[in-house]
Amino acid sequence: MGKFISNIAWFMASFVLVINTLLVSGAYFLKSKKPFEIPNGARMLIIGNSQPEAAFNDKLIENSYNFSKEAEPYFYTYIKLRRLLEQANTIENVLIQVSPWEFTSERDKWVWGKSNLQSMYWKFFLHFNGEEYRLLFSESWENLLNVHLFQSLTRLYKRVVLADSRKVKKDYGGYVAWPETDLELGASLPEVEELTYESSNIHVAYLEKIIDLLQKEGIAIYFIQTPLHESVRGLYDSQQMLEELPEPMHTIPYLDFSAFPAESIHFSDEFHLNANGAAIFSKWFNQKLRDSNGELEFGFTGIE
Repeated sequence: MGKFISNIAWFMASFVLVINTLLVSGAYFLKSKKPFEIPNGARMLIIGNSQPEAAFNDKLIENSYNFSKEAEPYFYTYIKLRRLLEQANTIENVLIQVSPWEFTSERDKWVWGKSNLQSMYWKFFLHFNGEEYRLLFSESWENLLNVHLFQSLTRLYKRVVLADSRKVKKDYGGYVAWPETDLELGASLPEVEELTYESSNIHVAYLEKIIDLLQKEGIAIYFIQTPLHESVRGLYDSQQMLEELPEPMHTIPYLDFSAFPAESIHFSDEFHLNANGAAIFSKWFNQKLRDSNGELEFGFTGIE
């Protein structure tokens, strides 16, 4: 019996060692593709989840770089931003998506839920520090071990086999042209009680980390809300959201584009512009920048 247990232990240790070796090797290969490299001349960085990902076509906005990613909570945005700023940095302004939905407890699943760990972990595990590993382990050690040992390797090596610098960079963020829709927008609205503001401390904490990181780099920070379909604008209370955030955030300018006059045909759903809508909005945004000599002075600013 002792020999059997010893053999099992040896097999398990060997299995873990092989998996870790392959994971680290694959991750270093991805790292060699420089996914956090800032495009030449980019002075404005746009980060957040699917809303800015769909709204800001950076090919139409001078000196900008949209590095947003669908279903990305501030936890992963902070890690990504930390790595990005370690590169040669030309960034002067950072626009961060901030809306009531970012702070609901449901979004905790975006950090340590199995589904999001499957899509995020293989890209980021090499960039975690001890604090970030401890957070994931303490909140969901079963999901963390399962994804690390049995899920990440397949996803990682699919990308290694199909390695292309542009595709690797897209895994971490970038503008995505969302499709048109045949759905009746506004027919199925979220419940108002779901739009709470500071129900999840983890998201507020990592937004604070993002702000602290940028301020130490001397980079100007702006909160943004992208265009919303008219059917959901009544659910959106930017004033209350800002007041619920920690007081040091109250001085950060807030550019609220929720009421941008886009028509239904310009949306993919109530919360995301489609490609045509993004083109209209991005051209308008770029012209505003030109008119103000690059100064971000338009939109609702701070707490009134």
